Amino acid sequence: MMPPHSLDTMLRPIVLWPAAWLRWLGGGLLLVGLLLPWGVIAWRTRQAVDISGTAAAGAGAALRPEMVLLPTGTFLMGSPADEPGRQADEAQRQVEITRPFAMAVTEVTQARYQQVMQALPASPASACRPAAEGADLPVVCLTWFEALAYCNRLSELEELTPCYRLDSAQPAWDDAACEGYRLPTEAEWEYAARAGSTQRYAGTDAEDDVCRYANVLDQSAPASVQTPGFACHDGYTTVALVRRRLPQAWLLYDLTGNVAEWVWDAVATDRVVRGGSWQSFRAARNAARTMQPPSRRAPEVGLRVVRSFPLDPSTR
Repeated sequence: MMPPHSLDTMLRPIVLWPAAWLRWLGGGLLLVGLLLPWGVIAWRTRQAVDISGTAAAGAGAALRPEMVLLPTGTFLMGSPADEPGRQADEAQRQVEITRPFAMAVTEVTQARYQQVMQALPASPASACRPAAEGADLPVVCLTWFEALAYCNRLSELEELTPCYRLDSAQPAWDDAACEGYRLPTEAEWEYAARAGSTQRYAGTDAEDDVCRYANVLDQSAPASVQTPGFACHDGYTTVALVRRRLPQAWLLYDLTGNVAEWVWDAVATDRVVRGGSWQSFRAARNAARTMQPPSRRAPEVGLRVVRSFPLDPSTR
């Protein structure tokens, strides 16, 4: 005779659990998979900060911007033919970024510009006035020439060789591998904004999601200038403090909107401006290009700096 309940015991399904060490291994691999991408970005950021160091000390080191190191790669520059707002000068083509470069996490602020240059760019007699003033607001009302001068002066303060020759009416940039601070090229700017994606805006492809990443022309603007604009609220009627929106995938802020940014490239006698501003709708797209005379001051145009990252650290 069988003991009581023995038949039930015999028919009970057997659950085979993995060994404890195997469960721990699986959990560890999952955790690594979740944290590794953020760790790589943090490592790139640390590298970019380290390369800015060289032998600089004192004021130069204190003025060093927070930067993210971006890798080499190939991307599709421009916009597809069916992208709303597309202009004729946005033809798509493959572009290769052959040299790593570090890009500042934010636009240059009024406080940082004043610390480096000892004054804000707009003189009292100038017709250009910032929409707002504040230490952590982007600097605006500066010419393209003043943007180059800022890059050179910041380089000098860190005891780096400046990138630009400004001793003539036509500034020159002779060495793509220069160690100092500079403006991004147009291709570098768009490469950084897209962050490995084909999204129309820095951080998103959805127009109703843009306000989470950018200060743009939207329903927060005065009713007289809302249309056309984005169908969302970013909470700002004009320029905003830096880092108040979400960063895009490469941890860069405000590449879309807030203030547009001077880049190095020229079209005829004008210079290219990228990113759009708090006043922008279609011009806020990653592919959008705006041309400005290099001597023009505008309350919606600022700058962001980059540095070439040497392939061989011993060449710093």
